[in-house]
Amino acid sequence: MGKLIDVVYSKPDIFKTEKGSVFKGIGKDDTGFKKFGETYFSFVNRNKIKGWKCHSKMTCNIICITGEVKVILCEMSQTHNEITEKIEFILSRNNYGRLSIPPGIWFGIKGQQKENIILNIADIIHEDDEVTTMDIQHQVFQQIEW
Repeated sequence: MGKLIDVVYSKPDIFKTEKGSVFKGIGKDDTGFKKFGETYFSFVNRNKIKGWKCHSKMTCNIICITGEVKVILCEMSQTHNEITEKIEFILSRNNYGRLSIPPGIWFGIKGQQKENIILNIADIIHEDDEVTTMDIQHQVFQQIEW
């Protein structure tokens, strides 16, 4: 396994109280955290896939706060014509976890429920020129089973 070995899946603390639970996001000493750039929320409709993208600089720390999403991470060959490694995760409120995705990894996210919201805590401010995207219908991704 190449770059995928650097992916970190962690289970942040959940503090249950009678007034409502508190779900920890990320702390400055947590594995996967580098520095703070910005956060954004992304809505992923049921059975829709956001992807494929690969950041050259950004580390994404993804948490699903509503619904459930399937995240597939891929490592590509140098020519981008073959997936050499793949791992997948389910993130949800019931399966609460944080996925830290370092630069250089291709990923897609599929909404599993009616309403799915993910939070990305990024280590840099988004720059259009640091992310590469490929259409979900690209031939290399046809082997992916969602």
